[in-house]
Amino acid sequence: MIFLEQTVAEQPAQDNDLDLTDEGSAKPIAQGYAIVEGVYVLFSRISVHVDEAGSLWTNPAWAQDLNRHFEYIPRLKLCAPVIAAPPPPDSVEIRGRPDFALIPLKHDGGWTSVLRNFLPNFVTVLRALRDTDIAHSDGAGWAFPLSFYLLPARVFRRFVWIVVIESSFWRTSNLQKAPLRRRIGEKIYELLLKPAVRNADARIFTHDGYRRYFLREGDPNYLINPACWVETSDLIDERALGKKFRERGAKGPLRVVFAARLVTDKGALDVAQAIELVRDAKAPIEFVILGDGPLRSWFEALQAKHRKWVSYLGAVPYGQEFFELISSADVILSVSTSEEQPRILFDAFSQGVPVIATSTDGNRCVADDKTALFVPPGNAEALADALLDLAENPNRLEAMAFAALSRMNDFTHARMHETRSRYIAGILARRRDYA
Repeated sequence: MIFLEQTVAEQPAQDNDLDLTDEGSAKPIAQGYAIVEGVYVLFSRISVHVDEAGSLWTNPAWAQDLNRHFEYIPRLKLCAPVIAAPPPPDSVEIRGRPDFALIPLKHDGGWTSVLRNFLPNFVTVLRALRDTDIAHSDGAGWAFPLSFYLLPARVFRRFVWIVVIESSFWRTSNLQKAPLRRRIGEKIYELLLKPAVRNADARIFTHDGYRRYFLREGDPNYLINPACWVETSDLIDERALGKKFRERGAKGPLRVVFAARLVTDKGALDVAQAIELVRDAKAPIEFVILGDGPLRSWFEALQAKHRKWVSYLGAVPYGQEFFELISSADVILSVSTSEEQPRILFDAFSQGVPVIATSTDGNRCVADDKTALFVPPGNAEALADALLDLAENPNRLEAMAFAALSRMNDFTHARMHETRSRYIAGILARRRDYA
């Protein structure tokens, strides 16, 4: 049974034939993982709901990620905010091992609760670290990442520290004038998160732009490991992809899908403007828009104005229907103006669909010139030109599509964790050798 604990209790020794050390050890196994030994605590701001039966629930992506951690971390614990209430409708149950432990933090709502919970949560983190061999934290979460707690805790506690950077939401885009509050927030994050990352024993970044931002040139012990949630079972079969192109032929309109939160940072305004430019050119290009957000009214208006060519479907849950819509596209738009790594890249490539992408570190870490057409961020005219080019030269799509699908050999969710497990194992082994 999954249980709750206020502090970390010592777990019983695992009955296996691995070479154990005080700080952990590793041994490759058949699936490509390396087993990571030692008490491993994930510190996260992602909330966990506890229902009346005592079952634990969280959002689908985090549940998927946790379940993957269980495969190579025998003594995994989670330190996270706990909400004793029925879970939201889209939640997924965390089905961990019988000895999995959750270390509950107080949930932060508004700023009043953030201030009220600051010291109690810090004390809980310190207690959790008392029996921790490996601490894993990140750079995200309201109102601040738990890495900010672990940084001063290094003075009081001894542990191997792994920091994972998967986003940079606090950074202001160079393409927009950020309000003063955003700029102040960025400076605070920079002052605290950079020292946290640099003090960690191991750093995992989803693209090299983050590495350049956080680390000095020559700093060792880092891994570039793009975050992908696509499973191998989600990948389209090559034969099915070939059939798609045989049936499509060279005729018919170019089908374009844009799936994102409809905000400026995701390039939604650029997409809306590019649609108007494409319609002015009377090019045979169909647009399907998935998502919701402040710019929703723009796409509702475009649908009303160009009903034959623009379909706005709103938010579509991540799952079979979503993948079917992605698979039906000839090209996907990944046109964020920020340095985030869009998840849509992996979704597109998993279905053998190439992309038109902005030339950002997040996009270029996954896509290349064989799988994408690149345009400058925030440039609706360049985006429209790329769309018109593909509409006029549809024969380019097939080679790009197969290259995109082939690229996914390196980027499934399982492969991401295999790479991560081996990196962590190597860090632990080197610490053992030089202890």
